[in-house]
Amino acid sequence: MTTCTFDTLLYAVQDAVIGANAAIRRRREALFAATGKLPDSSEHVLRVDIPESPAANAPCSPITIPLNLFRDRRIPSIAMMSIEFDCTIHFRKRRGQTVRELTMSLDRPRFIWLLRRPQHHVRISYLSANGWQPRVEIDGQFLRMSAIARATGD
Repeated sequence: MTTCTFDTLLYAVQDAVIGANAAIRRRREALFAATGKLPDSSEHVLRVDIPESPAANAPCSPITIPLNLFRDRRIPSIAMMSIEFDCTIHFRKRRGQTVRELTMSLDRPRFIWLLRRPQHHVRISYLSANGWQPRVEIDGQFLRMSAIARATGD
């Protein structure tokens, strides 16, 4: 299993969601730059027959609606990214160090009934509305953190 610090995990997920959002934006802009317009399906139409009155045998009027009228013209973007997992949180002292480290183990023990430490539920979420700053919740309680300075995103 890979070992990393919690800050590294937060930075990596933050960079991934910012990169994914930028990739969506770049792809949409590339489609627009290649053709000068967004791809439309103007040749595809919806044909329906609308009755002229509520009577059962009323004549119907055909209506043709281009499907591109249903297309959303806004640029798509990611609004939220969330990761949830269960883990065991404990202090561990490494060889040669005097200070104990707080460790989160994601692996489950082979025999769950031998587990002495309780499992904790961790949720890490990123919102575009607050600049992709991570919001960490452990067992329903929010963890206070200072803002990550690396946050760069639209």
